[in-house]
Amino acid sequence: MQDENFRKLMLLLWQNNVPVSIEVLLCSDCRLGAQKARSVEFSTIPEPGSILLEQWTVSVQNVK
Repeated sequence: MQDENFRKLMLLLWQNNVPVSIEVLLCSDCRLGAQKARSVEFSTIPEPGSILLEQWTVSVQNVK
């Protein structure tokens, strides 16, 4: 169900021309880090101790 909610949210953002940022973080090797790695969290502030490895900004453009 979480995947379906994520798809609906992405579609809503794209329909409203809102760009989406996708970040790849390196989290600590602990229970909290493992939990964070499995989550789909909507946040603009990385956790302390996390390292940003990659970041993509995705937007939809209508080309005619």
